[in-house]
Amino acid sequence: MTDDVLDLEALRRAARTAGFDWADSDLEPLLPLATPMARALRTLEATPVDAAEPAIVYRVV
Repeated sequence: MTDDVLDLEALRRAARTAGFDWADSDLEPLLPLATPMARALRTLEATPVDAAEPAIVYRVV
């Protein structure tokens, strides 16, 4: 898998890791859906959260 694109081989490995033994013909329609999700996950993983403030702060009254 490259930095920008989720390929069929990577999707096949992920499916097998999750316990699915799907054919390539089953996985190919999922590529357009899984690729943006993989990009979003990489963005979230690269976001530094150590200096971030929480969006909401709850106070115990």
